[in-house]
Amino acid sequence: MFNFINKINPRFGPAIIVIAVILLLSGGFFYFFNLNNKNNIDIRQFAGGVNKIDNSLIYVSGNFISSEHPELGKIGSNVTVGVNTATKFIRILVHLPPMEELKKSRGYFNGKDLKRDEGPSDLETFKHDFASAYYGVNIFAGSNSNIYGKTSFVATEVKYEIAQ
Repeated sequence: MFNFINKINPRFGPAIIVIAVILLLSGGFFYFFNLNNKNNIDIRQFAGGVNKIDNSLIYVSGNFISSEHPELGKIGSNVTVGVNTATKFIRILVHLPPMEELKKSRGYFNGKDLKRDEGPSDLETFKHDFASAYYGVNIFAGSNSNIYGKTSFVATEVKYEIAQ
């Protein structure tokens, strides 16, 4: 039988032990600072397009929103947003340009320049708006706790945009 320990030069024994300890510590630091970093990110808002509404669950495709970690806004996610009686709804009605203006500009317009009317809403109005929306509904769901990396959460506030 091959005995590896007897074949090692005694001068290299301590060096091999030091290298093994360094590798072990490096792996521990990598785990702690990289893989465990998900717990250090605090994000409390999710934005995206509504795919479906089922009772008090809103299925959304979008991004986690954070000014401290803007790179995370480029990673798409599918999230289920739960709402309850304590969830505050805010409806933002976006006024699209009249057809005459769209013809002049060949259909182009700056969305930031459009008039918006903001007001209170509720779950039933939100469901009705979603069912009748020609252009879809964008949602901004907020929470009082960290939602980063979660596939579902209960929203404390839901702002949604509907075009008219």
